[in-house]
Parts: sequence; structure tokens; C-alpha cells
Amino acid sequence: FDRTFDEAAYMGLVLVGGIVVNNSIILVDHTQRLRRRFPRREAVVRAAQERLRPILMTMFTTVIGLLPLVLWADSDQALWRTMAFTLCVALPVATLFTLSIIPLTYEGMDTARAAFRRAIGALVIELGRPRGSGFDRLEPVRPAHLTDGRHP
Repeated sequence: FDRTFDEAAYMGLVLVGGIVVNNSIILVDHTQRLRRRFPRREAVVRAAQERLRPILMTMFTTVIGLLPLVLWADSDQALWRTMAFTLCVALPVATLFTLSIIPLTYEGMDTARAAFRRAIGALVIELGRPRGSGFDRLEPVRPAHLTDGRHP
């Protein structure tokens, strides 16, 4: 496999990048849809399990379809051969990335977003209280439309 990394290899990487982005968008979208019915962790796991087969089928059909070009292309088809070789090598690696790193990143980003919202909410509440007049020791009062009439 004595290959040079030329323009065709770069085009192959761009194609792999497009497939990874597409698979990632589909995976995150499916996770978001499942979040309406399940807790975050279960939604992430279910989405990865449910999208595993279509993502792997896409990868395998692409690689198998390009193998004849990689193995038996003539010397005048060197551009296509290099691009096909890049796709056949990079696509399985990128698929593993999509199926492992994207769910982990989704869960980490969602945890960070929730922590950020809590921190900002606490900061807004803290900054909104008057200081030095005794009001800082009072309990917050819920608006009447948010109470059920039994609790203050």
C-alpha cells in the first residue's frame, strides 16, 4: 500500500467528513426525539442502538462498493483509486468515531448546559436581591398564579 497523500485523498477526506456530519446529525436528532419520552442517558443509549444498523450499513455498502476500484483500477484511474482507498480506510474509523464519541459528547454537553443554566439562574437570583436593608434574609414569595392556594 505505497500511497501518496494527494488531492484525491483530500477529496476522500472531505467526503468522509460529510458522511460523519450527516450520521452525527441523524444520531443527535434521533436522541432529541427520544428525549421527549425517556431520560437523557436512556435516550442516548437507545438512539445509538437504533441508529447503529443504518450507519453500519451505509459504511459497509460504501466500502464494499469502492473495493473493486481500490483493488483492480488501472494506472490511468489513479485519481479515483486514491480517493477510493482513502474512503475505504477512513470511513470505518470515522464510523467508530460517530458511534462512540458523538453520544459521549452529547451527554457531556447536555450536562454542562444544565450546570451552566443552574449557575446563571443562581447568579441572577443572587444579583436581583436588595442588600443591606434586611430583605436578603426574607424567603422568596411565589406569585399567586404559581401556587395552588394551599401553600404560601
